[in-house]
Amino acid sequence: MSNILVVEDDRLLRNAIQEELEEAGFQVFVAENSVEAFRIIEANKIDLIYLDIMLPGELNGYGYLKT
Repeated sequence: MSNILVVEDDRLLRNAIQEELEEAGFQVFVAENSVEAFRIIEANKIDLIYLDIMLPGELNGYGYLKT
């Protein structure tokens, strides 16, 4: 089973994406900002990241990709 991290600050969109991916058989982790995403990546093997580019806070999606 593949592990997917969904990084999305919009709760409704994040939940919809999570539900669809779980129904398709994926293990889904969710984060609403880059800080949460880093914590999840450090603790889990992630195969794919679904990344929102317009994240709130100091580090948006483009900045996250550069790190």
